[in-house]
Amino acid sequence: MSAPAAAKPVEGSWSYLRGKLAWMARCWRPHLHLVWVLVLMTAISAGVTLAYPLVFGYVLEELRSLSAGDATPGRVGELVWILIAVGVARAVAALYPAFRAWVNVRIDVFTRRDYFHVVLGKGPAFFTRFRSGDLVTRLTDDITGYPKIGWFCCSGVFRALESGSRVACCLGVMLYLSPGLSAYALIPVPLMLACYLLLKKHLVRAVEEQREASSTTSDHLEAAFTGVTVVQAGCAEERLCEKLAEQLAEREGAEVRLAQLWVLFSIFFQGLNVVGQLLVVLVGGLWVMDGLLSLGDFFSFYLYLGLLLGPMMDLPNLFVTGRQAFVCMDRLEELERYDLRGAKGAFEGERPLERLEQLSVRGLRYAYGEQPVLAETTLELRRGEKLAVIGPIGAGKTTLVRLLAGQLLAEEGELAINGEPFAALDGVSVRERIGFVPQDPVLFATTVRENVTMGREEDPERVARALDLAGLTEEVARFPGGLDHRLGLRGRGVSGGQRQRLTIARALYGEPELLLLDDVTAALDAENEDHFWERVLSTWPEVTVLVVTHRAATATRMDRQLRLQPVGRGRA
Repeated sequence: MSAPAAAKPVEGSWSYLRGKLAWMARCWRPHLHLVWVLVLMTAISAGVTLAYPLVFGYVLEELRSLSAGDATPGRVGELVWILIAVGVARAVAALYPAFRAWVNVRIDVFTRRDYFHVVLGKGPAFFTRFRSGDLVTRLTDDITGYPKIGWFCCSGVFRALESGSRVACCLGVMLYLSPGLSAYALIPVPLMLACYLLLKKHLVRAVEEQREASSTTSDHLEAAFTGVTVVQAGCAEERLCEKLAEQLAEREGAEVRLAQLWVLFSIFFQGLNVVGQLLVVLVGGLWVMDGLLSLGDFFSFYLYLGLLLGPMMDLPNLFVTGRQAFVCMDRLEELERYDLRGAKGAFEGERPLERLEQLSVRGLRYAYGEQPVLAETTLELRRGEKLAVIGPIGAGKTTLVRLLAGQLLAEEGELAINGEPFAALDGVSVRERIGFVPQDPVLFATTVRENVTMGREEDPERVARALDLAGLTEEVARFPGGLDHRLGLRGRGVSGGQRQRLTIARALYGEPELLLLDDVTAALDAENEDHFWERVLSTWPEVTVLVVTHRAATATRMDRQLRLQPVGRGRA
């Protein structure tokens, strides 16, 4: 069920553009000092470029005077200093593109970091909606490179700013030299605008198709590499390669369509610029022959027209690359504003949880689509109690644990801690007091130590205690590097039982008040299972435990048992 969402601004409207400008301003905020440096360097670069024809003309006149013997020695020194100043200014201006490229990278890094934080703050419903490969593409390809967000927010904008100032100044000088000839030079401009308006919608559609094709390819590769052992065991390599070839063919088509539009746009604009030059040469030449324009003014006019051609390409390029960058921004904003009910998980309130005394469930219902899993499920668990949830496969045991962990949102019924509904509680304070261990262990490609602490402040004593309670102390000591032994992707390099116990150690490291364990002893042998419960229950007699299990040894150690049937009915 979706919550009401604010109406999305119409693409191309002023509110849409204003939203994009606000988005870019947010990107610039951490780099304001660099933005001011860019503004200064933009002014220097534009000034050097625009002053060149004037300085060039002045130097030519001085050289003519020198050759005629009219110049004084002081004028020679002045000319030398002018040439040195021009050289220094051009050297500073030459650093401008490199500085822009560096700021591009800074914006790239900060944007990716910020949206990675946004994604990590989302709940399970978000990750059901967005595929892993799609998320990777949005946080990499949509940000990095030309003409994506990192480039556009710096180089794209400041190149256009420099070009705009050059266009304004060049047009001012050209109008001063010859208003009539300026009118001929500007004849192609309306045609350029019409070309942009004609291609705009096609360009946006092509960019969206290209980004979606890229996301689909990334998702396929991520799934294939993650499950490579399953692929090899099922001899499915050929089928996956065929599917990848099909997706790459679609991506190639999208890339080619985008490239064709871009080439068409560039050719048309370059052709119109050439038309403008030809008109100036033809009309200006005739006016010079008729004595309506001096040769010097015509030469200066043509120099400024040459300086105008580059910016005249940069400004329409801003609109074209802007359409592509805006599509990428929309894709990131979609992640940020995703507002499906429960997208943040069950705990969306602000009330902090000080101490977990009681967990209660009343009339709980849940279904996957039209298939009910839990119906009228009720239980109550007080601090220090131990409850085993048992029942056949498909009875909803894992679903119940995920609901209690706040990973799923109940459709009907009440879930409360200390009498407070889940929705009223602050998620961070609740999760700090819950140790949740899923049925499928999740480990990361980092050290044993970091897998246990999981971003929390490291306490060597707590690490040692968590490993001891999980029965891993001796085994970790035998690893190459011990606690600093680096695991492979998804915990490869250790056995299934060790992976499961490492996830248990991670949950125990936080010294939780409530342990939610989903069939975690299934991968343990009888001896390790027995030792695990002895250590945990004797060390933390006050910890509240809810464990899903198929093992009689685990179930009999609990205070009570809740049996769920496939119809989902049960009562503790």
